[in-house]
Amino acid sequence: MGDDPKILTAAELLEAAAVPSEAIDLPGLGTVYVRGLTAGEAGKVGQMHNANQADRLAASMACWCLQDAGGQPMFQPTQVAELMAWRNDLVQPIVDAVLRLSGLEGGPDAALAAAQGN
Repeated sequence: MGDDPKILTAAELLEAAAVPSEAIDLPGLGTVYVRGLTAGEAGKVGQMHNANQADRLAASMACWCLQDAGGQPMFQPTQVAELMAWRNDLVQPIVDAVLRLSGLEGGPDAALAAAQGN
C-alpha cells in the first residue's frame, strides 16, 4: 500500500497549533517572556497596518504578547496607550521576537497577506 499520510486527530492538531513562546533579553533590563501572535491577532496587525495605524502596531503587539513566567498576559488591552509611550529600543526587540515566533518576519505586510489568505 505504500506510505499512507498520517491523519491527525483533533488533539494532535490542537497541540501542534499551540502558540510558541520564549524568553528574550532586554539589554540592561532583564528577561521577559514573549509569545507569538494568534491567527486573530495576526489579522488585526495586518488590518491596523492597512488602516495606517502604525503608531499603535508595536504597542499592540507588545500588549498582546508579553507574558509573565506563568504564561499570563502582563498587560490589558486598555494599556496600549501606555505602551505607545515606551522607548522604541525597548519595544523593537519584543516586536521582532513576536514576528519571528509568528512566522511573520516580513513584518506587518506579511501579517496582512496571511490574514487575507495570500
